[in-house]
Amino acid sequence: MKRTMSNLKKIYNELGYVVIKDGISDSHVMEYRKQILKFFHKNPGERQMTPTSILKYFPEIYDIQTNQKLLSTAKEIFGTFSFVNNFQIQKNMCNSSHAGGWHIDSQNQYITGEINASNDKNHRVAKMGLCLTADNCRFGQSIEIVPKSHKLNHRIRFLLRKFLDLKLVPWLIKRIFVKKLDGVIGKGDYVIFDSKLLHRSATADKSKIKDISGFNSFEIADDSKLTVYFEVGESESVNTLLQSALTHAMESERGQDKEKFISDYMRV
Repeated sequence: MKRTMSNLKKIYNELGYVVIKDGISDSHVMEYRKQILKFFHKNPGERQMTPTSILKYFPEIYDIQTNQKLLSTAKEIFGTFSFVNNFQIQKNMCNSSHAGGWHIDSQNQYITGEINASNDKNHRVAKMGLCLTADNCRFGQSIEIVPKSHKLNHRIRFLLRKFLDLKLVPWLIKRIFVKKLDGVIGKGDYVIFDSKLLHRSATADKSKIKDISGFNSFEIADDSKLTVYFEVGESESVNTLLQSALTHAMESERGQDKEKFISDYMRV
């Protein structure tokens, strides 16, 4: 199906994601990459840029939110919409095998109770990603998804996630459910995917990567994988997300050893 503005909402509702081609120019991609990699060279122990660092070192991020293609698509899908300024710029986020890493972005809202069986179908929030990575990247270019999984019952989706995470299940069976978006999402493209869609970072070529730790590599190179993320959604659903974020931050981001990502963007 051709992806015109008149059917983007239909595609998004059916599959759980849409890709906006040619969101920004190649020259902007190169400029953004140069600025972002400069930050990581100065902060080699960081796996991502969070809102405080982004506002200091990369304020141009707000130009991304005013992109006309993005604004038109958000309006088409959600009607009255709001952005959440929970910016992340992820570096070399990847998976090292065909098992592990599967998740949904609205998990915290189920945990805190803002989303439940009676209202989850009405919760309309999506993650917006801007790909700054060339094709055939050794860290993987983008993400892998389970199309239509946003429409599943939450318990069934949880069981499917556990199944996909199993190391003993062959990839030939898992691939029945999974769609790889490397090459579908290209350099300079946006992707918008439902916060209830099962997904994970793309699988890396381990033979070409150094220093994989968990789900990312701390290697900093000219070909590093870089992706900008924040959230967008129907305005009332965004308010639900923010309430859940506040609750989750107060409960889980206490102590010196805890990463303070949610607290950071709530403060900003």
